[in-house]
Amino acid sequence: MINAIGIFDKNQQLEKIRGYVVDLTEQKRAEIALRESEVRYREFFEADITGDYKASKEGVILDCNPAFVNLLGFSTANELIGSNIAGVYQTPSERQAFLSLIQKEKVLKGYITKLKRKDGTAIICNENLIGNFDENGLLVNYFGYMYDITDKIYAEEELKKHEQLLSSVMDTQQELICRFLPDTTLSFVNKAYCNIFGKTESELIGRKFLELVPESEWDDIASKLNSLNKESPKITYESPSFKSDGSIIIIEWTESPIFNEVGEIVEFQSAGRDVTEQKQVAN
Repeated sequence: MINAIGIFDKNQQLEKIRGYVVDLTEQKRAEIALRESEVRYREFFEADITGDYKASKEGVILDCNPAFVNLLGFSTANELIGSNIAGVYQTPSERQAFLSLIQKEKVLKGYITKLKRKDGTAIICNENLIGNFDENGLLVNYFGYMYDITDKIYAEEELKKHEQLLSSVMDTQQELICRFLPDTTLSFVNKAYCNIFGKTESELIGRKFLELVPESEWDDIASKLNSLNKESPKITYESPSFKSDGSIIIIEWTESPIFNEVGEIVEFQSAGRDVTEQKQVAN
C-alpha cells in the first residue's frame, strides 16, 4: 500500500511528493487464508450429516445446516433461522435446565435432547454443545451438533421389556434354568435354580456351577459338554449335586450350546429337574 502527500509552493504549484510504502503482503495472505478457511468451514457445515446449528442464549436460531433442517422435518433453513429453538422442544421448560448446565459446564457431550419435528412427531437426539461466553463468563450463544437416536432408544426399551418378560417367564418355571460360559461360570440363573441350591442370584452369578457338583463328576460333565456341536446340539444326562445343607440330589440336565457368528460356542443354556425321588423309588 502506498500513501502520498503533495507539497506545494506559495503559488500552490506542486513542488514534490512525499510518499511511504506499507508492505501488506502478510496481511493480504492472512485475509485470503481466512476467507479460504471460512469457505472450507461452510462447505463442511453444509455437508455434515449431523444436524448443526447456532443459537443465541435467548434461543434464537442464528444458523443451521441442511441436516438440521431435515432432522426437524422442515423444507428450508429459512423456516428455522430467526425462530426460537424452544419451539422444537417437546417440553420447552427443559431448555432452562440446559442453559443452567451449559453455563456451568461450558461444553456438553452426549446430551440427550427430546425434540419434536414440524409435524409434531417426537424424536430423541444425542447432542454435543459448545458455548461461547463473554468477558464476564456469561453465555452469549452456542453451537449444537446432534443426531437422531429415537430408533435406538425405542429398540433398547423394547429389548428391556422383552428381557423383563423373559425373566418373568423364567422365574415362574419350575425347571432349573441357567446359562453358563464354556468354563462353567454361571451367567444366568432363575429362581428355581436359586431355591434348590439355597443361594441368591448374586451368590451364584460369576461362580462355576461345577462347585455345586462332586469333583468326581467334573471330568464326565466336561466330556459331555465338549461333545456338543452344531451337528449334535443337545445332550441330556443325570448328575448329582450338593444342596446347601450338604445333602446330595440327582438332577437331570439338558444342555444346549449357544454359538457366535463364526460357529464357536460362547455359552450353554441348561434346563434341569430334580429326579431324586424318582431314583429313590426306582431303587
